Amino acid sequence: MLYDLIQCPHRPAMDLFGNPAKRDEISPFVRLLWKKCTAYEHDVMGDLRLLFLDLSRYAGDEKERMTLEAMQRGQPLIYSARINANDLLGDPDLLRREAHGYVGGDIKSGSRCVSQAYRLELRAAMPRRR
Repeated sequence: MLYDLIQCPHRPAMDLFGNPAKRDEISPFVRLLWKKCTAYEHDVMGDLRLLFLDLSRYAGDEKERMTLEAMQRGQPLIYSARINANDLLGDPDLLRREAHGYVGGDIKSGSRCVSQAYRLELRAAMPRRR
């Protein structure tokens, strides 16, 4: 939502309160980008040598419930989470447990160097489970 606000100050309000029937249809190009991004996320997570909870096959309320249960258990790394706080809904690619709580993160594609650096950062930052 922050990205949307930066791009257009009216976008978050329209997303939350606007008439959905007035929205433009999602273009085939945007759908293709989403598909490629999802495939890239799966590749990144498949390359990790860390244990993580994969919630990508779930949706909606079930995903939100499973995310909350995983956080209550102290799961170190959660992939494809869904969180709800104060009427705000978020779908972070990653939730990583830290000393003070959980930190959300996104997996972004880009140049090969950037993606490799991000993978290395994840590997270095996360404790391994036995």
